Amino acid sequence: MSTTTTVPRRLHLGAVDRAEPQPSAISPSVAAFAGENWRGPVGSAVQCNSWQDFQRYFGGFNPNSTPVLANPYLAYSVYEYFANGGKTAWIQRIAASLTPGASAAVTSRTRPPLHRTP
Repeated sequence: MSTTTTVPRRLHLGAVDRAEPQPSAISPSVAAFAGENWRGPVGSAVQCNSWQDFQRYFGGFNPNSTPVLANPYLAYSVYEYFANGGKTAWIQRIAASLTPGASAAVTSRTRPPLHRTP
């Protein structure tokens, strides 16, 4: 008596050589953040290895929302990163602007200067 095995069309059977190195999972252990915060050095990135490091250098959450920041999300992002198992973060503080927009001037040799203001 013979037996017949039916295999679905998209199933591929094959041997796996376990002697070959397998790719490892990508670790989200290092991240970089840039944003406005109410305290901390401006112009250079600071390595933080915990939420406590961030609080030491940048003051943590903005107390009483003073000064008012146009984008107050840096501390929240860093806090969630470390709360979810992050190990190392490089933090770049951007000086707080008191206006919600930004201005830039772009120049070109072939066209007149373009100016953009909010």
